[in-house]
Amino acid sequence: MAIKTTGAEFKQWLESDWGQDAWWEDNVVKVDGAYVDDDYDHSTIPDASAVVLEQGLILTEKGAKNVDAVRHFRAWRAAQEHTYVVVKVPKDQLDAFLATLPSFGAKQSKGGPG
Repeated sequence: MAIKTTGAEFKQWLESDWGQDAWWEDNVVKVDGAYVDDDYDHSTIPDASAVVLEQGLILTEKGAKNVDAVRHFRAWRAAQEHTYVVVKVPKDQLDAFLATLPSFGAKQSKGGPG
């Protein structure tokens, strides 16, 4: 079953350690409602984009068991100490909102306003 996430969280997962010589194939990904090609440069996805991971396989050179990418993402997400959120804030309150983030141990993702 597909999983929804943000561009920031998706890129963090892609950059995480999947094990030695691991890669993924047969992936089906939508960014802001549009399907992207296998050779799409995922690093260009804006942090606030809506990403849907519909399917994929994580493979290894050593012939280890292939892993379903959606299941892998869910397990990776559950193991994280932080989560990603996208919020809608009135423009005239943006600076005040951003000023509160450090008090929660939070930080603004790159590509956001400000």
